[in-house]
Amino acid sequence: MDFDLSKPQKLLKDSARDFLARECKPERVRELMETDTAHDDKLWHSMADQGWTGLVVPEEHGGLGLGLVELAAVAEEMGRACLPGAFLSTLTAAALIERAGSVEQRAKYLEPIAAGELKATVAFLEESASWDVDAIKFKATHAS
Repeated sequence: MDFDLSKPQKLLKDSARDFLARECKPERVRELMETDTAHDDKLWHSMADQGWTGLVVPEEHGGLGLGLVELAAVAEEMGRACLPGAFLSTLTAAALIERAGSVEQRAKYLEPIAAGELKATVAFLEESASWDVDAIKFKATHAS
């Protein structure tokens, strides 16, 4: 089996490395980490313009429709650059919405995520919507 990246995947990885070397220098990362949000709107929108916020979003929802290998290639370069921000949480949420969301949820959230207009994360919410530990009803069970 050949586990090397394909030529298009290598091109994506190399372009991510080049982009982040220019736009996410260590000095800029340090500056961002001193802020309340560690977020840079200009950088976020530049990544959206590259199509990165739509990597795993299907084409019919405005994304590139690529897979987890492509996401991992870009994420590796983000790790190399110590990119701060909500990129991985947003794309994790997008992948979950695409696979487990309703038709309405996919229509409502995926296009804005792909366009870089919406940041997201994943969370569980109890029916009680309470922070009270005694109110937790969520249980994991083994299904045979």
